[in-house]
Amino acid sequence: IGEAVAKRMYPFGAKIIYHNRNRLAKTREKSLHAKLVSLNTLFKSSDIVSIHLPYSKETHEIVDKKMLRKMKKYAFIITTSRGKIINETDLSNALKQGRISGAALDVFNNEPIGKKHTFTKMNNVVLVPHIGSSTKETREKMAKITMMNLKLGLDGKRLLYSV
Repeated sequence: IGEAVAKRMYPFGAKIIYHNRNRLAKTREKSLHAKLVSLNTLFKSSDIVSIHLPYSKETHEIVDKKMLRKMKKYAFIITTSRGKIINETDLSNALKQGRISGAALDVFNNEPIGKKHTFTKMNNVVLVPHIGSSTKETREKMAKITMMNLKLGLDGKRLLYSV
């Protein structure tokens, strides 16, 4: 979860657990009231699993029927990361069979999602068109990076990010 969201949730008694390849600094964990756990523990213990991963060979369909079966029946899964991190067939089956309560998806295996896709017919799924990064903070940072890259490029220096 984003830091701002985590700080707003804590006063309401929300416990935040996370899984990551690299542990956050202890001071950051403390400020977020967050605790590092294994991926299995994260899926078994969470009421809401929010996924924020880059796509790679290691993360390809990391959320599959095996992981979904670990979730609580009343749990929800949210992803704003990349398509193909969640096995869509396995998620659809888990939702249809009531193994989990719902999903909110910002990304899909194939974008844009087709009108006939199974998720479009489900009342326990929220779909948005890949706009998870559309926050004021993200757009401001993107504009700053663009300007920094432009200046670096014009100065003949290596860009911060290039494609």
